[in-house]
Amino acid sequence: IQNQRGEQLTATHAHTTVAFNNSYALRLQRSTKVLYLPPMSQDNLTYKPHGIKERFHMVAAAFVLWFEKKETKEQDYLNETDADIYAGGMTHKFNWLHGLIYPRFFEKIHVELENIEQAREAAKAGTIIYVTKDIGQLEYNFFNYLFLNEQLPLAKFVNELSLWQWLPFRQLKEIAIERARRFRAYGRLPHPISSGYAGAMIETGDTAFIQLKSTAIYNDLYWYMPKEDPLVAVLSACERSLKPIHIIPLHFLWDKRPEGHAGSIISILPNFLRKNIMFWRNYKNRAVVKIGAPVDLSQLIEAYKNKEISERARDLRASLLDQLQQEKKVITGPALKPRNWVIEQTLEDEALQKVIYDVSLEKKSEVEDVKSLARKYINETASDINYSYIEIGCRIMKWVIKNIYDGITINAEGLSSLKKASSRAPVILVPNHRSHMDYLLLSTVLYENSVSIPHVAAGLNLAFWPMGHIFRRCGAFFIRRTFAGNPLYRAVVKAYLKTLLREGYCQEFFVEGGRSRTGKLLRPKKGMLTMISEGIREGAVKEAIYVPVAITYDKVIEEYKQEIEGENKKKERTRDLLHLGKYLKKRYGRIYIRFGEPLSYSDVGGTIDESVTKLANQLMVTINRELVVTPAAIIASSVLISPKRGISHEELLNNAHELIDFLKWKGANFSASLDTSAQAALEETLQQMESSRQLELHREFEPACYEIKESARLSMDYYKNNIIHFMASASCLANILLSYNRKGIAMPPMDELKDNYLFCKSIFANEFAFSTRLDIESHIQRTLSYFQQSGVLGSFARLETFKGITASFFEAYMVALLAVQNIDGLEEKDLFKRMMKYGRHMLLLGKISKYEAISAQIFKNALQNYTKMGLISSETDEKGKKTYSWANKTDLFQNLKLKLEELA
Repeated sequence: IQNQRGEQLTATHAHTTVAFNNSYALRLQRSTKVLYLPPMSQDNLTYKPHGIKERFHMVAAAFVLWFEKKETKEQDYLNETDADIYAGGMTHKFNWLHGLIYPRFFEKIHVELENIEQAREAAKAGTIIYVTKDIGQLEYNFFNYLFLNEQLPLAKFVNELSLWQWLPFRQLKEIAIERARRFRAYGRLPHPISSGYAGAMIETGDTAFIQLKSTAIYNDLYWYMPKEDPLVAVLSACERSLKPIHIIPLHFLWDKRPEGHAGSIISILPNFLRKNIMFWRNYKNRAVVKIGAPVDLSQLIEAYKNKEISERARDLRASLLDQLQQEKKVITGPALKPRNWVIEQTLEDEALQKVIYDVSLEKKSEVEDVKSLARKYINETASDINYSYIEIGCRIMKWVIKNIYDGITINAEGLSSLKKASSRAPVILVPNHRSHMDYLLLSTVLYENSVSIPHVAAGLNLAFWPMGHIFRRCGAFFIRRTFAGNPLYRAVVKAYLKTLLREGYCQEFFVEGGRSRTGKLLRPKKGMLTMISEGIREGAVKEAIYVPVAITYDKVIEEYKQEIEGENKKKERTRDLLHLGKYLKKRYGRIYIRFGEPLSYSDVGGTIDESVTKLANQLMVTINRELVVTPAAIIASSVLISPKRGISHEELLNNAHELIDFLKWKGANFSASLDTSAQAALEETLQQMESSRQLELHREFEPACYEIKESARLSMDYYKNNIIHFMASASCLANILLSYNRKGIAMPPMDELKDNYLFCKSIFANEFAFSTRLDIESHIQRTLSYFQQSGVLGSFARLETFKGITASFFEAYMVALLAVQNIDGLEEKDLFKRMMKYGRHMLLLGKISKYEAISAQIFKNALQNYTKMGLISSETDEKGKKTYSWANKTDLFQNLKLKLEELA
């Protein structure tokens, strides 16, 4: 191989590319065809133009060289230069006009940087090829700016783009002179890909920026030319390069809104004008840029590496475009279909059609009448998303969060896992439910972090005007609390869920069914899980991914004291909106949102009940594990452990540190304040509880002590229950050990420990999700090992600390047990009143010590469990009224009473 001057160049490898003049390259193709520029000689140093256009260019080139006032000698125009003659590479320095216009706006564009470190590492290890769909000069300009700021390699080649108008004058001058020289010598510049220029740069390790044609018919057009395809150049370079080549997908979206949303008049404007308008309108709030995770090119093409290079290039393009489309869906979601279209698709569901005909036969009604009723149900249910509402709602929520909360903490790893899951299959978010803020916060967080907005299942009680209209426009779909006795309504809701799955929309529902009034996770309601599982089995999708979400508050805005004391839940009304101002007068601390590990669900066989039960348990365990331990939860637990009306400051802090040590051993997630300085966080929380009059500090005598206000015990119990799931097993075990200690037995046999533990697990089946990762004996041994190593096992006082965690539950179940004795046909609401009165009676007599044990929510769970055990029987009449009666199982009653007294 010879260079332009006729000098012999020695190739050290058969496939080595020799770059010359830093601008052109000789490249040996697989076909052994050498692509090069016409050689120059001493006799012919000037290209002979053909046609008027080339003659005009020759005159322009001569003018440029004359203006430079240089002699056009061979040694001058053969001097090597660093000028990028195609003016396509990125620049390290922009001109003054660029600095005046763009940086102040570019810095406000939201950039997803979770893969930035991987990109840097890939750049150190090999050659980088940035890949994106068709973009314009403005987007390419931004990527240049971004790569400079993030210290990523700049592209030295790009297909069909340039930055010439933003280059410094000196650099433009060098390019113009070099191009003039080249034109005089060779004529027009050859195509940068077919000439081997691009491939040579990639082979020698330079970074390239490839735009992919995104039209569906691009590969089918007869004018497709493989020799001008940048992916052919990349694949050829990959075969020869001694370095690995990594593909980094890039995304530039001017709008987070999905396709199909209501457009505007700018969509009909010319592309250049439209993009500039979109830039000025969207750069701050809607524009999103994402750097994808690097992919090794050799692994990406492994499946079709033996095909012809043009076929490989087509397959690679299809694979990359599909990947880019999937990543785009993470941000925008699938195309947004009109509400009427979704309704019609739902009504055409085969399973729903069958139910319609069955109901018409059963009710002896006309099919059209039943269809009309089904249409009424779906109109009542279906959402009607409008992104204008969503964007306004997010702005309002950001203002609210700023004014009443101290911020939101999100686990970045969990959010990244959610985004990856969203690119694979439809995602179903399953958060815990403690406040009306939950669904508002989650949608806001997702929108702000460039994840598509979910369709949220909401109770029909929230459909009141005007909030029902607003919620529906923000993605809510409304369902009734119960489907009992209405198979048509259930079939309509299931068909709607199937439509959402089939279209790939993100969904969200609360597996607890309603807000927790006690602060701990409620037992899962399996209705939504069952309907979605049935939809998957009926072919809506092959796979769906559940993402459990744990939401923790330093303080919730709602107060549940009245409902815990037995009052009925108040129905949401329009007039309630007039009282929202009171919430803006307080501060509620921080919010913690943690996305758990995604759980993939597909039709794996077995019964629906088995798969749903397993899935529900996995979701609940993951949510519990991801909940955050807050200072308020630690202080509330430490205070309520005490059986007395007061607690000394020293004892309170000892309890707190005992619990913190145990929770660290359990691997719980702590708030940042507890992680960095637990003592300071605890003292600050104590001061806040003093200010809110939940605790009163008495300093007159030694030791100083806190009086526990009875009126505050229920609200404090709520925050204690936020973390009780971490300690329920250890607390039950401490109760068992103390019951034996009172008998003079230091350590009972394992069989007796297991029997007593199984009793606790059975009696509190509706309260706690006991761990199932280990068998019972191994679980007990593990907890005993901690007790022994930490010194708890040899200390009666420290065992009492752990016992106090669940003391209120033992007392509540004792109250419920005694209250149901000898009842006869008592209505449910009257039975709850009886339990509440009997609990207050026992508290006055000193037979129980925990005011928080008198809880309608705990009594409800106890009633369900005693009914399941057969201690009492229940009957439901045609109107849905439920009554309870004593089952005369005296032996069972006595055994339960004896066991509860022994452990409590």
